[in-house]
Amino acid sequence: MFRKVENSLKNLMIKIFLDWPAWFRGTAVGFCSKAFHIKNLISELHPVCIALQETHLKPADIAKIKRYCLVRKVNENESGRASGGVAHLVAHDTPSSVITLHTNLQALAVRVMLSNLVTVCTLYLPSSTSVDERDLDRLVDELPAHFIIVGDFNGHSPLWGSNNTNSRGRQIEEFINTHSLCLLNNGEDTYEVELSTLRSSYYARRLFPYFNFRVGVDLHDSDHFPIFLDRSVLTMFNV
Repeated sequence: MFRKVENSLKNLMIKIFLDWPAWFRGTAVGFCSKAFHIKNLISELHPVCIALQETHLKPADIAKIKRYCLVRKVNENESGRASGGVAHLVAHDTPSSVITLHTNLQALAVRVMLSNLVTVCTLYLPSSTSVDERDLDRLVDELPAHFIIVGDFNGHSPLWGSNNTNSRGRQIEEFINTHSLCLLNNGEDTYEVELSTLRSSYYARRLFPYFNFRVGVDLHDSDHFPIFLDRSVLTMFNV
């Protein structure tokens, strides 16, 4: 059962940057060189949560955005260089908590209070690394009800607008079917280099009717266009 409530300035729930350019390596200086893009969008859109993949941050790197709390999961390769990594920026005035995940995947989840609690999980699946389906299954099992998984999965499938299918795409298709997930992508191109393929996909469970998917037009020094999930009208839902 659902009921509408008044509109809020926080109608924009999530703003996502994907795939920083290869030369961005997540040092404190590198992060700061990109931070003004995020700050400008924060000033314009007042997002509740910002999800990032491929942050390339190391544990000792200092990365801050005013009025937002940064939570991150770093990833380093065998040589000790930052590789991949995921993070969330959550507005200080939004009640939130970090979900403890027992996974080797580059995944990070937070619960944010909108009209009800919503779990947002950011996930990066590198194209060079094989992914065990059991790890994906366990990830879903650990997420509380009313969740959104947002990320770069490096999968190709006509299901989300690609002209071809690769093994990762078939794996993600099976993942969607197994867990009865809803695909939020609407067919808009998100990748600047290969506009015929979508590498970044978004899945929601139980929340599909309440969010709108749209793609920004400014790359903001990324090779992916920014992606927005927003709510035109706030809703209340029963768990």
